[in-house]
Amino acid sequence: MCFIAELLEHGRVDVCNVGCPTQKHFGDGKDAIPKYLKAIATDKKGLRGVLVVVDADDDPNGNFEAMADALEDATFTRPRKPFTLEESNGIRVGVFLMPKENQNGTLEDLLLEAVFKTSPKARDCVGKFADCVGHVNAWTPNHQAKMKLSSLIAAYCEDNPWCSLSYVWSNKGNPIPINSDCFTPLADFLKSFCG
Repeated sequence: MCFIAELLEHGRVDVCNVGCPTQKHFGDGKDAIPKYLKAIATDKKGLRGVLVVVDADDDPNGNFEAMADALEDATFTRPRKPFTLEESNGIRVGVFLMPKENQNGTLEDLLLEAVFKTSPKARDCVGKFADCVGHVNAWTPNHQAKMKLSSLIAAYCEDNPWCSLSYVWSNKGNPIPINSDCFTPLADFLKSFCG
């Protein structure tokens, strides 16, 4: 997850490795996380912790339970609740649900919040675009957020308007300010986890 790596770098945290399942290995998205965790658990030598950062979507409790189950099934300590850290046998574990505590949504919602805070006009522009297209407002809130963020990236990144979130951090014109205070809860949790 490039955003997490960028956030760690911005916070000068260099003791963590960031990884995620890929289509080639384990599959995409949160459904692939259980297999990914089992792969990590095959060699715990030198491992100091595992933090799962996943979208809350519209079911934070269900998504937390699924990630807690996945950690437990992979022989890690089961976290009792999200946004807290547990430690056993020298390995720290935790689950962070994006965008933040007590809020449904996704990574894209968090990133949009940061963009809109810096560029309030962007909210109106991308909202008008979604209205103009016509059918976007019938989509789920999560898909609307993904569409809006993709549209903004295309509008701001002149050299690479088709870039994905994986590459936006290295693109001129990236509209997402990594220093946004919108990211403070996650950045603080990452520092606590890595500390």
